[in-house]
Amino acid sequence: MARAMAALLYALLLLLLPLCPLTESQNSYFNCGSDTKYPLHLVGFFPCLDNEDATHSSGCRLPLAAVEHAITLVNRDDDLLRCFRIELFPITVQDPQQHPTELIEFLYNQYNDQPIHGAIGPYHADSAKMFAYVFGLYLSTLQISYSVTNTLLEDTMRYPYFHATVPTDAFMSKVLTALLEHFGWQEVAILSTHDEQSVLASQTVARELALINGDLSHFLGAYIGSATEIIKTAKAIDIRIFVAIIKSESARSFMCQAYRANLTTPQHVWILPGIYNPLWWELENLNETVYNCTNNQIKEAISSMLFYDSTPTIIPKNEEDDIIISTILNRTTILNGTLNYIDFHYLLHSKLLNAYDATRAMALAWNATLQDFTDNELSILFNQSWKNSSQSKQELVEALQYNLKNVVSPYTGLADTYNFNNSRNQFGGAIITQFVGNGECILGYYSSINSSHVTRLEGCQHDYCCNATWKGGYKPTDGHCPNGSCTCRENANTINFVLLSLLLFSGIFFSILMQFVNYRFRENKYFKSSSPVLNALITFGCTMGYVTGLLFLASYYVGITGKGELTPVCNVTISSFWLSLVIVNSTIFMKNWRIFRIFHNPTQKERNNLSNKTMFLGILILCSPVLLMLIIIVSAGVFSKYESTFDNFQCPNIPEAIDTMLIEDHCIERLAFKWDILISVFIFFLFISITMLGSYNSRLSSHYKKEGELAILTGIISLVLFTSYYLIAIGISSGYTTSSRIENHMPYTVGSLWIYNSFILTVLYLSKAIEMLRNRKFRPRLRSRKTTIRKKFNDLHDQLFILKHRLQKIDESIAIEQMHSTDSTSTEIVTVD
Repeated sequence: MARAMAALLYALLLLLLPLCPLTESQNSYFNCGSDTKYPLHLVGFFPCLDNEDATHSSGCRLPLAAVEHAITLVNRDDDLLRCFRIELFPITVQDPQQHPTELIEFLYNQYNDQPIHGAIGPYHADSAKMFAYVFGLYLSTLQISYSVTNTLLEDTMRYPYFHATVPTDAFMSKVLTALLEHFGWQEVAILSTHDEQSVLASQTVARELALINGDLSHFLGAYIGSATEIIKTAKAIDIRIFVAIIKSESARSFMCQAYRANLTTPQHVWILPGIYNPLWWELENLNETVYNCTNNQIKEAISSMLFYDSTPTIIPKNEEDDIIISTILNRTTILNGTLNYIDFHYLLHSKLLNAYDATRAMALAWNATLQDFTDNELSILFNQSWKNSSQSKQELVEALQYNLKNVVSPYTGLADTYNFNNSRNQFGGAIITQFVGNGECILGYYSSINSSHVTRLEGCQHDYCCNATWKGGYKPTDGHCPNGSCTCRENANTINFVLLSLLLFSGIFFSILMQFVNYRFRENKYFKSSSPVLNALITFGCTMGYVTGLLFLASYYVGITGKGELTPVCNVTISSFWLSLVIVNSTIFMKNWRIFRIFHNPTQKERNNLSNKTMFLGILILCSPVLLMLIIIVSAGVFSKYESTFDNFQCPNIPEAIDTMLIEDHCIERLAFKWDILISVFIFFLFISITMLGSYNSRLSSHYKKEGELAILTGIISLVLFTSYYLIAIGISSGYTTSSRIENHMPYTVGSLWIYNSFILTVLYLSKAIEMLRNRKFRPRLRSRKTTIRKKFNDLHDQLFILKHRLQKIDESIAIEQMHSTDSTSTEIVTVD
């Protein structure tokens, strides 16, 4: 490598011919006409084809369009450069790697004797290093790159006039550190392809992570061609999190090898530098395969993959920036069409904003420098070949660099704010993206201003991830846990949820059936005396109680899996629970109140105002305090999510030697003696009142005593259940007992709701069914009779005959009594026909 570098430098120095004869300009550089402007030549390096076939280089053509537009705006501005205009010497080559020898040959042939007053680029690190060395030590030319992050170029002795509008790999290693910390990953493997830029970047990342994570940072080295050995090493030490700094053209084949090695499962995470081509993972020829991976397999492998890039954002900060970016895009033709601003993925990892800022910063440095030189000095400088250097040229580049550092800086461009006077390790920004669906979306951003963490983007706009999305539905772990313990979530037991749901649906069916029975026998004296309308309201409250059980199941599912927002479900569930409870018990209270007013008051006056309308008004009055308090409680956020952890739980896919803990989210009601305690006090008061009224009404001798017995049972059982609940809740909040896992108390909660509501319905309707059956049992059974007129006539005739026979017997008995009462006088017995 050293010999090749020396030979290349020797060949370049042979090309530096003696200074061409100078001719002094006849016009002043500071007093020119409106149509007379002197050229200021900038050479720009762009790794793309300068022809119509730009299919594979679209991401590289964007910087060229950005530089051209920046030059156009500068040349239009009369306040910049005064009598000068910028002209661009674009250098584009077919090889995306831009080998330095090819670039030097192209520059020598195309612009042999032309002056060059600054350089924009090159794009790749190898070319940038060579030109930074030659331009800095031999040609005294200021150079600003828009893409190179190589930390070696920070050496100001070797590369004195090199600057960039992107941060270095040292800064990007801080981004990676913040990214890993954001997701709680410590144990990580770093690997790269075997090229100088990738190896240096991976070594920088490895050093940064080793300072923080120590032995948990594994540097696997670099690979050439096949990554088989590195993949074997990663599998042997059970690495889950990978930082792979690999060239874009090698990314697909490498991920295919990782996929075949089963290292792209939901337990693994891959983090790569941003790749400008959004379709890098697709095969051009669908019949071709690389390592036997199809497009669908690669898409599966890279799903949930994370990317980081030095571009802070492509979203313009204001309307002026929006116009600039839109104009740049309209200059660029991609895939036989104009690239519009909505083509998000083509812009995500391009360096167009950085290229625009580099050109603009170069122009501002020249604008601040020109006034320090005379016409004669400028004439000499602006008419000598780029291949020659001189004392005056070195003085010019020193003045340019001084103004760039001290006058132009700090410069706020489209991409970021730059301070060319400080190390590039100290400034910059980055975006974090994730591959979801068919492309990437922005997950968060990192800024040197707030360098402690990765900030999640707010909102859920188009092309923005609301939250990180993982293959397995939960965030992967690194296999190593802080403080010797890991946390994970458990998959919901489908069988338990199905069985409990069926139980609750059976209760809903039972309550609907009872509604039908209540309506069918509404004219029966036992139902009618119990007020069918109020019975329907009690039944509705029980139906609501069963639905509350289903809501509890939904909240339990969210709490176990962590999928979804628990707090809204918690609010709806608890509110539904209290409402169903108060509807049932307030209705039972009003029923017994009416019975009490009727049978325990001697005067008719105190029995007035007991209609159904009055009862509904009373129920509404009883429910109103609970409704009001629920509104206040939900607004105050009393119902909340509580994260519980459980030791001695072996998380899946984590070695048994590591202690792990289970995480669950529980929906709890904070037991602060404020608004929330008022509902409990009110409900307990209602239970006691129902029990007292029931004790009076159960003494009645008629069937109304059943309503009193129902009230006693409801009040006592409710008091026992809820007293036990609150004692347990207070014990948990005070630390006397530990919270149980959801799968343990879920059957008890759902079962209690089912039993309680089923008990209310059974007692309410079973007593009436028993009375109806008992009444029917002692009723004489009549023979089945025909309902024709003849049959009715025959029946009436039979009844008349029976009555006549009975009258004859009565007359005979009277006659006998009269005969015995005479004085032995014989009398004739007259028989009346």
